[in-house]
Amino acid sequence: PHARYAPGATSISPGRMFRDLDADFRTQFSDVLDLYLGGHFKLDNCTMFRFPLRNGDMAKVSEISSVPCSDRMVQNLLDKLRTDGAELLMFLNHMEKISICEIEKTTGALNVLYSVIGKVTDGDRLKRKQFHASVIDSVTKKKQLGEIPVQQITYTMVTEDSEGNLTTWLICNRSGFSAIDKVSKSVVSAHKNEDITLFPRGGVAACI
Repeated sequence: PHARYAPGATSISPGRMFRDLDADFRTQFSDVLDLYLGGHFKLDNCTMFRFPLRNGDMAKVSEISSVPCSDRMVQNLLDKLRTDGAELLMFLNHMEKISICEIEKTTGALNVLYSVIGKVTDGDRLKRKQFHASVIDSVTKKKQLGEIPVQQITYTMVTEDSEGNLTTWLICNRSGFSAIDKVSKSVVSAHKNEDITLFPRGGVAACI
């Protein structure tokens, strides 16, 4: 966001997408790529997010936030992720496992502190994929509310964490309006004018 580090970055176009990362690229930008811990995680067919944690000096010059990130703030974030991890997996589109890890300073070894996995059958995974494809199609084509097809899927997911907690969930995802005539005209108009850019989609999970 500060447009200080990416080559050619500006305030209008602060980001860059790099494709086909060859050996030369990895050498030039090793200081950046090392932060994504490719030696510990397989980064093929996945998405790695790196959250910048500001220390006191960085916070003083940051245009985004002047609040430094303390150890306690990080721990609270990890505790929250640990508490809500299983529930997050129910409605994340492509994520089936969450792990909380730490790297030892002396050895560089990766230790898994906690993990939770959401298990679905191949058939249910296909249903989810088709549902998400329908949502993406409607969003990409900027369909009006009345044009968005009603889609609903129901499937089961078993969540299991590293502490032995095993739970079975019945999950239902739905998109579109089955009775568009009952939707407020002001909402329809606002969506058409892009004053509202939310997508009509909802989900519910029940422990069984």
